[in-house]
Amino acid sequence: MRDLHNGVVIPGRVHGLARTERGEQWLCWALVLGVARAARRGGLVRIAVDAGDLVRPGPRQAVLDAIDIALHHGAEPMTYAGLHLSRLAVS
Repeated sequence: MRDLHNGVVIPGRVHGLARTERGEQWLCWALVLGVARAARRGGLVRIAVDAGDLVRPGPRQAVLDAIDIALHHGAEPMTYAGLHLSRLAVS
């Protein structure tokens, strides 16, 4: 993520689910592990979720598990408007 006002860049990945039926269990597992790893390292964790994926129980549970594990590792929930990149770059 790049703050266009002051040029601060915070590296991070967007963790999400692909819209597919094949390998759904694998993708759900990878989502939870990827988010856990990023949160454990103190990195920026962004989770992308399509509302249509939340209808199916597997992806819905994976997203909830990913949020739980991120919070467990100290992640703070916030919106883009509440995100101050300069504060994150210092810590």
